[in-house]
Amino acid sequence: MKMEGNLTKGPILKTLTKLAVPIMASSFLGTLYNITDMAWIGLLGSKAVAGVGVGGMFTWLSQGLAAMARMGGQVHVAQCIGRGDRERAHGFAQAAVQLAAFMGMAYAILSLLFTRQMVGFFQLADAQAHAAAMSYTRIACGLIVFSFMTLTLTGLYTAQGDSKTPFIANLVGLAINMVLDPVLILGVGMFPKLGVVGAAIATVTAQAIVMSIMIVGIVIQKKENVLKGTRLLAKIPREYLQGICKIGIPTAIQGMAYCAISMVLTRMVSGYGAEAVATQRVGGQIESISWVRSSTWMASRFTHFSTSSAVISILESCQSACNDKPRPVSPALVLSNTMPSSA
Repeated sequence: MKMEGNLTKGPILKTLTKLAVPIMASSFLGTLYNITDMAWIGLLGSKAVAGVGVGGMFTWLSQGLAAMARMGGQVHVAQCIGRGDRERAHGFAQAAVQLAAFMGMAYAILSLLFTRQMVGFFQLADAQAHAAAMSYTRIACGLIVFSFMTLTLTGLYTAQGDSKTPFIANLVGLAINMVLDPVLILGVGMFPKLGVVGAAIATVTAQAIVMSIMIVGIVIQKKENVLKGTRLLAKIPREYLQGICKIGIPTAIQGMAYCAISMVLTRMVSGYGAEAVATQRVGGQIESISWVRSSTWMASRFTHFSTSSAVISILESCQSACNDKPRPVSPALVLSNTMPSSA
């Protein structure tokens, strides 16, 4: 059967652009989740914004951890697809999903057990801001498994050359979040005013829907998908686990370190009051937009390179078998042979 999304065929720029644009759009949508929450929470005052901003930092920290399963699985699945090894691609995809689910539940349990200590790190003097941070963190991090699964499934879809499905799922999720935010935060009709709790419920609900859309896509799509037949309770082979961790751990450390630095800065700012924390966190959300474009383009380049490098290794093996003194295969030669002219 033919693999969906062959990234080794077609003009390089066109292929990268086709893959990168939906990824970039999905990342912007992800950023808009928090900005939407901040916008509606702003109507409740700076103390509520400070609380959501502090709680949101722990969801940001979780995304760094989730990057381990996402990046490790994405790279290995792309390489296996490039080699035409569907069985190993499925194995790495299943292992990545299992790891994401386990880490998401572990992070949720730890967050619920140590919410007070986590929020206490920021030393919020204002009681209202502290209470808001506690409420938001308990809900958003207590159900963080939806976010872990969504990020990992997005990476595995992208590894197969399908970045449109995650984009559509995230677009639907954002629309639902934008509808639920004012309804649950401010209270509309029969719905009571929940404030910060409503913002957390709206975000978690949207994430759960995004995850569900991508899972349904795996089941109903007729095209081949390495995620079909995934078993969450199966034992993870050591080979797959080690492969994912080897690539994913450095990425996770980098993401979590960047978040940790921002946490320290926020703690320093908290000494100037809830208003200062609110201002710093809103600025941080706006700043995050600036690096979405570069990070998503790099992700598409990485997926494309992983798939193409697998093709290169196959050609080198074939050449080695045919010649006594094999010569290294040039990536440029491979690309020129596998990518027909756009004319």
